[in-house]
Amino acid sequence: GDTVYPSVVAVLSMWLVSVAGAYFFGIVLDFGLIGIWIAMMMDECLRALIFIYRWHSGVWRHKNLI
Repeated sequence: GDTVYPSVVAVLSMWLVSVAGAYFFGIVLDFGLIGIWIAMMMDECLRALIFIYRWHSGVWRHKNLI
């Protein structure tokens, strides 16, 4: 039932936080691989917060399976 929202959030977060953050931390700030890991951790934490909020809001309960 509720697959569109998590998919959209995941794709947008990966592009906006992981890719942009990896470029910023890895290339601009010259952290290299450590900067990429920082960006990936930031992406995972942001998505976790968004999905925890979604879980507690209960919006997903109103979605139909069919």
